[in-house]
Amino acid sequence: MMQRDIDFIRVLDEKLNPVGAITKSQWSSFIWTERYQDPGQFELKLWGGVYEALSSATDYLGKFLRVPVSNETMYVEKVRYEGTRQDPYIVLTGRTAEVILANRVLKGLVLPYSVPAYELFQYAWDWSLGKDAQAARQIPQFLLDSPDHMTGHVDYDPDGKTLHDFAVYVAALHKNGLRTRLHQDEQIAINFYRTRDLTGASGTANPVVFTDTTKSLINMVYEKDLLSHKNIAYVFLRGAHDDANATVWFEVDNGAPSGIGRREGITQPSVAWTKAAYQTYEQQKGLTPYGLSYIYEHKLFDQLEGEAPNQSPWIYGETGHYYLGDWVMLGTKDKFQRCRVLEYTHSWTAGEGYRGYPRLEPMPRT
Repeated sequence: MMQRDIDFIRVLDEKLNPVGAITKSQWSSFIWTERYQDPGQFELKLWGGVYEALSSATDYLGKFLRVPVSNETMYVEKVRYEGTRQDPYIVLTGRTAEVILANRVLKGLVLPYSVPAYELFQYAWDWSLGKDAQAARQIPQFLLDSPDHMTGHVDYDPDGKTLHDFAVYVAALHKNGLRTRLHQDEQIAINFYRTRDLTGASGTANPVVFTDTTKSLINMVYEKDLLSHKNIAYVFLRGAHDDANATVWFEVDNGAPSGIGRREGITQPSVAWTKAAYQTYEQQKGLTPYGLSYIYEHKLFDQLEGEAPNQSPWIYGETGHYYLGDWVMLGTKDKFQRCRVLEYTHSWTAGEGYRGYPRLEPMPRT
């Protein structure tokens, strides 16, 4: 069994110099969530009143946090004071450090064609915060872990996007995870990584199988909702230059019902086009893949999460049995299905100690 309890949280300043620590006696609860491609997040509740809240805003806002059980680095984005009659406390919240990339807009960036994705992203990185950026835009504390295994060709329109948008797009396209790693205690590395098939289908020696009968996953929660579900896609294009007033609406129907069950959505791909290119229905049928991709991303997906007990045979982590993005098996009664590990939550409370919660998604999107 791996020891997951912690005694302190390291605090780093903008230059990644250690500037302090938050000890276990100072917090009532601490939740640290890591995610496969989306930014992770944390919430830390500290004992204290108004004076401590003002002090925390100075001491922690805009700083970075590190914990021994994770290779991720969190960025403190918010300090909030919640006063109650008995137990006032201060809440620190934030997300994983890659959200800093969202502060670099890809303004005026022109990406070359027929170039592998890793070269395109390196080009965008250097241009927006790296060696080719204006001095004020450079962030020397950030390092791009060479993503040269991402060799797919992409057609990406950077207008109105950020470097973080581009990173998530490239990760999703290659079915890679996206994470931060501390590099020699001096830089935060942005890392794209390959995931593994641990289901046994590819000859895995020790497949990772979660079941409710073996108690490898307990307190399961099942969720399915219609909030973002769409079954009709309208592919919308707007012309440019001489065709600025031209538009195309192309409907993609993947067998959707009528009436209330018909759930329409709009997708606007970055496609260079002219009126002549999409005048006929046969020409517009070339837009079908964009619509089908949109429908697939908005399908009804099962979401399952549960608690991994301390005595579970499966240990989470980069050097453990499974990690973010890996394929694992989930068994409930007589039904087994492949699942993607979407996120993992470390939770510490004053009363209950440590708990770990993996979140799995059957039939994942990417």
